[in-house]
Amino acid sequence: MTTAPVGGRDRARRAVVATAMVALFVVALGVFLLPFAFPAPPPIVTRFQATVLFSPNFDGRRDSARINVRLHDPSRVTVEILKDGTPVAVLIDDIAKPKGFFSTKWDGTDAMGRRLADGTYAIKLRARSGDKRFNTTR
Repeated sequence: MTTAPVGGRDRARRAVVATAMVALFVVALGVFLLPFAFPAPPPIVTRFQATVLFSPNFDGRRDSARINVRLHDPSRVTVEILKDGTPVAVLIDDIAKPKGFFSTKWDGTDAMGRRLADGTYAIKLRARSGDKRFNTTR
């Protein structure tokens, strides 16, 4: 019966561990570099800001809420004001907007021009450009 020398087993283990580490390094490098090889296209909307607090009581301070949007692509845009998930006003209704920055404002009135009660309202922004879609509520 012959046995391999102890040093031979050590060398074989080291070779397996070294090969595994090289393979792991190559996989990790591939995972790191893959997003650079196939970058994701930017979203349609690259900026969406709105006035956080406003009080449309016509005292000259914070009487309107401003909504600012930056589009990466020309898009068809809709901006609605919601109360408890129900639309109360439509500021922009499926209108074509060019690439770049645009702004609109809301004066606290509903679709009929009536002043709405104090409360918490949400802004719903939808944009579409070709197959791309953007839909968020704040």
